[in-house]
Formats: sequence, C-alpha cells, structure tokens
Amino acid sequence: MLMNKLFELDYIVTSVGIDASIKLIKRLVFIKSLLIEFLSSILTVKSRYDAFFYILKSNVSNSTLFNTRISDV
Repeated sequence: MLMNKLFELDYIVTSVGIDASIKLIKRLVFIKSLLIEFLSSILTVKSRYDAFFYILKSNVSNSTLFNTRISDV
C-alpha cells in the first residue's frame, strides 16, 4: 500500500518535472543552442527515470523512445 502511494507520488512529481522542462525549452528556443542542448539532456534523463518506475510497477514502458544522446555539457 505504501509503495503504491510512493509510485503514485513519483509519477505526479516526474510528470510535472517533465512538463516544466518542456515548457522551459520552448521558451528558451531562441536563446543559445548550447543551453537548449543541455536542457534537452535533462529531459532525457527525467524521461528515463520515469520509464524505470513504470517498469518497476510492471506497467508497459518503451524506454527505447528515450535512447537519445546525452550532451557532454
């Protein structure tokens, strides 16, 4: 029961974090491309983290969707 609540809370927090990252990237698209690349790599890590918890909960998740290069920044 406690683990289910923890997973539900994790899902909410991660989803909000990913959504906020996407909105930030959209707003900064006209600034420096290096900054955009850095923020995109953060989004990739957050997405992988989210996919990991889906797998732990035995939900179907295709983590290959997030198999993108992480920048060297």
